[in-house]
Amino acid sequence: MKYYHPILTAGAACCLVFSCVNEKYIEVEEDGGKIVLNAQMTADEETHIIYLSTSHISQVDPLEGAEVKVYVNGTFVTDAIGYEGGNVAAKYSFQAVFRTGDVVRITARKGDLSAEAVTTVPAPAAIVSIDTASVRSMFQDEMEDFLQVKVRMRDVPGESTWFRVGVYRYEEGKAVYTDEDGERRETGLGELALQLPVETDSDPIINEGGGSSSGDLMSFLSAKNRFASFSDNLFADGECVIRVNLYKSYLGDQPYFYFDGAPEYDLIGRRRLVFALYTTGFWQYHYLKALDNLDAFDYETSFLIEPTTLPSNVEGGLGFVSVDNVTSMVFVDDELATHVDHRYY
Repeated sequence: MKYYHPILTAGAACCLVFSCVNEKYIEVEEDGGKIVLNAQMTADEETHIIYLSTSHISQVDPLEGAEVKVYVNGTFVTDAIGYEGGNVAAKYSFQAVFRTGDVVRITARKGDLSAEAVTTVPAPAAIVSIDTASVRSMFQDEMEDFLQVKVRMRDVPGESTWFRVGVYRYEEGKAVYTDEDGERRETGLGELALQLPVETDSDPIINEGGGSSSGDLMSFLSAKNRFASFSDNLFADGECVIRVNLYKSYLGDQPYFYFDGAPEYDLIGRRRLVFALYTTGFWQYHYLKALDNLDAFDYETSFLIEPTTLPSNVEGGLGFVSVDNVTSMVFVDDELATHVDHRYY
């Protein structure tokens, strides 16, 4: 009886495969193009942005001057107005309020080109409670200090549901100082809104049983979950706890603002940290996963990576349109203050 070493057998097979590959170059004539229609909207926002391009075989160009219309439940609501061009896509904005179950249809037309997309607003999930704790965790071979946000959430009952999460920092600033006449003055410094980067690699719910910190081969080959998107497969119709780590360096222990109206002043910032739980649709979930794959892998040099297809719900064109629903909760609401004195600089 003969025995063959499996590695040698596999190697011979690989050589056989690669010896049969011939490259051929095919010249394709440029076509008239298609409209690329993209929009990721949120139900509780009043102003929404649509991105329009024309896609050709060799390039993508911004599509300006298009006629863009918005319908809700079959009724015309408004026109989207173009307001800004770009290198890749032109922006169009419109105002509308979407509610759970609304069927949103967007059409775009210019000349002989037209495209449209239809999407339905999903029901929101519920945030039951939020707790926080300071933790130290291994991240990219180094110990990092995080603020861990532990969120108990409740699924949308009776249906399959998909989610993504976001964490935001909002801050209102003001400066309090003494003017030349000895009077105390207060000047508002505006508002700040930032989306904070989050680390979710170690959470089994968000990574659906896996994650890049689990240490196995599949986690090594998995794309990073940049959008923190996940399904309810592990807790359907029930509750679960998800954990999101925030880098403390982004949270700030001093006001974000700056004031140059006086040499000495008190700088005060009202800070709020908000956790947002977005309910998405099936295809939006897979669209975000596909974007993760495209960002993580080099498809030109690696033959081990399976091809990735971007889902599209645009008829007559390309792109993706969605409306998600959001539930949010403030988990930090405090005041940051510092005294600034430039008199001796």
